[in-house]
Amino acid sequence: AAMSSMVDPEEMIVVYAAIGREPKEISRHVLASIIEPRMEEIFSLVSREIRRISLSETPGAGIILTGGASLLPGCGTLAEQILDLPVRDGHVAGWEHIPDELTDNRFATSLGLLCYAFHNEPIKGSRHRGMRSLMKRFENWISRKF
Repeated sequence: AAMSSMVDPEEMIVVYAAIGREPKEISRHVLASIIEPRMEEIFSLVSREIRRISLSETPGAGIILTGGASLLPGCGTLAEQILDLPVRDGHVAGWEHIPDELTDNRFATSLGLLCYAFHNEPIKGSRHRGMRSLMKRFENWISRKF
């Protein structure tokens, strides 16, 4: 959870360690107590960045959270407290032929970064459309970069 106050201190979870180490059981509250300050730090940096770019008006629609960490219970509540803005969970939309498993919010950031890379990568030849073409461009891009 993103907020330790939301977790029962008596509830235990198993944390799997690196290969060769035994998993251990810890309190969910202890884990949330480690996560919460990191989430606060992230949202404080976001708040500072919003102020830095000197938005003349506060984003009226608020902030959209994406990525796996946004799925932590209490993440939106913590973000609203720190940012003093409305917050909602984002979702993957507008991508044709994406398997259902990839439309989960955990992949929104990755898909967004891929989309950004494709739109900012110089394209040789004519501009193609469609998922097959996009996936072929992705394959070519990966081959060139790695």
